[in-house]
Amino acid sequence: MHHANRVAIVCSLLLLICIAIAYASQSEKSATRDSLSQRVSNYKDTGHDFSITLGHLSQKYRIPMGIDLERPPTRQFISVRVSHGTVADVLNAIVEGEPGYRWTAINGVVNVVPQQSTNSILDLQIAHFHVRHADPLDLHTAILALPEIKRWLEQNHLKERGVFGPNILVGKNGMTSLPHVSLDLRDVTLRAIMNRIATSPGLGGWIVSRWGEKNQYLNLQIG
Repeated sequence: MHHANRVAIVCSLLLLICIAIAYASQSEKSATRDSLSQRVSNYKDTGHDFSITLGHLSQKYRIPMGIDLERPPTRQFISVRVSHGTVADVLNAIVEGEPGYRWTAINGVVNVVPQQSTNSILDLQIAHFHVRHADPLDLHTAILALPEIKRWLEQNHLKERGVFGPNILVGKNGMTSLPHVSLDLRDVTLRAIMNRIATSPGLGGWIVSRWGEKNQYLNLQIG
């Protein structure tokens, strides 16, 4: 009887955990829908490249966003004008300005990705990712230290050359600090890790891009 009670308690706890995870996921999706449904009037952004234009929208309306530029954009500048609509309408207009890209909302984060993509580093399955009180530089270092990431870069003859521009938080006392994140994730894709980071307070986004004369460099940017 005592054993049966313990089994029942464990099952109940597992059920509660599953409900909590599902509720959190639904809350994130709901928050994203609310952000994308915000009304927009006379929105204008011209003379910037694809990622900067997306970044302006993300910052203005506080939308966590991940941008996959492993396939380099074809146009140098994007011009967007939306007289009346929603944030989603602006996002549609931006993506329509760069052929070959689309956007989707994944667990509270808007992901802008190529229409067609194969062998993306973001699709790598990661066995275990663990960080404690990590700032953006620590996160970058921890990701590059993953054996799956090291192997993928070597197999694809790529070198990571990151550029950092992390958000700086300013407290009430005027002191500045970098945002910090603690995560313990198993059997997830790199995309899922990056999206979880993007929803952490003080961060808000990531960019993966390729550059160099032969696109031989990869940039993982967080923050």
